[in-house]
This record gives sequence, structure tokens and C-alpha cells, in this order.
Amino acid sequence: MPRDVGKINPNNPVKTGGAVVGGAFPTTYFNEQTHLKTNDLNDTDAHRFNDFDNINRSQLASTGDYTISNANSEALLTFPAEGKISHVVGGIHWSYDGDPVGTGILQIKDSGSVVFYTFVTNKGPGFFPFAPPKRGVAGNPMLLSLSTGGSGIKGTVGALTHWIE
Repeated sequence: MPRDVGKINPNNPVKTGGAVVGGAFPTTYFNEQTHLKTNDLNDTDAHRFNDFDNINRSQLASTGDYTISNANSEALLTFPAEGKISHVVGGIHWSYDGDPVGTGILQIKDSGSVVFYTFVTNKGPGFFPFAPPKRGVAGNPMLLSLSTGGSGIKGTVGALTHWIE
């Protein structure tokens, strides 16, 4: 969660971080990275932006950050569209359990737009960390994919880190 989320209490105008928009009741929050006010978001989205208790804490391990393909099938991981929220990945990892037939393609798509594309020519694991991380357009799904490796070959693809802003 970004630390630049601001809050002002109309009864105590002390800013706790970020930028303040408005200043009238009810309390208004603003995220300087995404330029979204919480009154533009639903209650669940607003909670995500302002959940200061979970800043810089670990997250429970999740099977939702990687996928394993069947033999001779594409490995596809989709982070679904979430309103006015953007998906962010800090890197991508992949693996084939055998040498791919031909050249494999590893890519990230922000909805239909390719934002990362490379070739994979050998079996085994690999990864690309991103500095800075790749952030999708707000409201778009993000798709990570590894093309089919060929007959009898399974593949995996996943995010090294994934969060929403």
C-alpha cells in the first residue's frame, strides 16, 4: 500500500500524510500516485487505500500469484479488473519442465496492450525483476502469460510481487 495516502479530520485539521482534497465534512482522502479521491471509489476500495495497519507487513502466501499449465498449454495468470484500481507487478517468473519446442513467449498485457515481451528458449526457472515496477491502467485486467512449450511440456508463470494501487 502506498504511504502517500492523506487524511484530514474536520474536527482536528492535522494531516497524517499525503495530500488533502477539499476539507469539508466528510473526510476526503487522496492518493498522490493514482490521483484518485476515495469519494470516487466504493467503500472496499477506500479501505484498501487507507488501511494503515497493513502498511509494510507481509501478506499470507497466495496461490493467486502464479499458475501452472497443463502439458502443451499456455500458462495464463489474470489479475481481474477492479474498478478504479491499478494492478502493479514488481517482476515476473517463469519455468518450463523441459526444453520448449521452438521459442516460448513470455509477456504481460495491460488489458489488450502488451507492456512486456521476451523470448524463452530453455527449460528451467527464470525471472525478471522490474525497477520501477510495471503498473497497469486503472480499471484494466493484467495478464501474465507463457506460451505453450510443446507436446508434454508444462509451464508456470507468476508475479514476483503483485499489489494494487
